Amino acid sequence: MEIFFSSNEDWRDEEIILRDEEANHLSRVVRKNVGDSISITDGRGRLAEARIVRITKKEAHCAILAIQNNVNETSCDITLSIALLKNPGRFDFCIEKATELGVKHIIPFCSERTVAKGERPERWNHIARSAMKQSCRCIQPEISPVESFTAILKKTESYDLVLCAHEKANPLETIATTIRAFAGISSLMLCIGPEGGFTDEELEMAHRAGCKIVWLGPRRLRSETAAIVALSQLGELLFS
Repeated sequence: MEIFFSSNEDWRDEEIILRDEEANHLSRVVRKNVGDSISITDGRGRLAEARIVRITKKEAHCAILAIQNNVNETSCDITLSIALLKNPGRFDFCIEKATELGVKHIIPFCSERTVAKGERPERWNHIARSAMKQSCRCIQPEISPVESFTAILKKTESYDLVLCAHEKANPLETIATTIRAFAGISSLMLCIGPEGGFTDEELEMAHRAGCKIVWLGPRRLRSETAAIVALSQLGELLFS
């Protein structure tokens, strides 16, 4: 199923307008025509079935046939807090895969061993939007400005559960055992450290802040791999 994006302000009572890149993709890439039916999301949870009624060079006007909410979305709001990575391409890859795996909020942060600096919000949002459409989701993850790990830990009270993945965790404290010990989780934050890992002091800070330190297995994983492994496990548990 091909899904198109239209920002919230272009949704009318009976019509949705696709503009610029989306309109161009509609007419020139997938070659849709007047009368064809397509799916459109606003990235905020709405997914519309619509019929194309008019196409111009920069716009496509579509009549709304039906609207569904939160299609292919888990009821649990998952936030991924992950340290900036030295290789920007690996961080881009992580945003793409985290979006495909159902994350609704991404918070990049800097910790003691973080090497990378800087932000690329426009590129990150473009990657998240493309991944949302490709994976047939209807929520585009919100990507926050870069914060400190200390600031991340101050947010823990806003979530039902906060997980911090680390190789030094007790092997009995897995994501599965931790999730099963908590009933009715509606919001969760997963913290993934930088290439060099969290320091012992940061782990102690996380523990004092209420984070559950979880084990992902015996192998030492790259940060982006750890995020994908953890989010895959969460998806299986929370969708089942």
